[in-house]
Amino acid sequence: MFERGYLTKIDIDKQVIIDRLKIEDPGFLNDIAIDRNGEIYISDSEAQKIFKIKDDQYEIWLNDSILEMANGLYIENNELIIGSHSNANLIFQRALTG
Repeated sequence: MFERGYLTKIDIDKQVIIDRLKIEDPGFLNDIAIDRNGEIYISDSEAQKIFKIKDDQYEIWLNDSILEMANGLYIENNELIIGSHSNANLIFQRALTG
């Protein structure tokens, strides 16, 4: 069953769903990156947003038109690096703290 707008936590060894978190009004949830503190970042390629999930709660961490078709997420040196599906040359970086 396919449902848009959920982050699903799965126990791979047991092959069972552990939990699901509903993201309200998603466009197209796409890539995920997890920082060293276990905080989760999810790109929304259609809505030009990056969500952050901490302690099973989410917030809009970044909402900017520069995130057009945000797709690839990568964390390095305490920065989230965001690639764009629509513009292969676009690289956007933002510090995770501060």
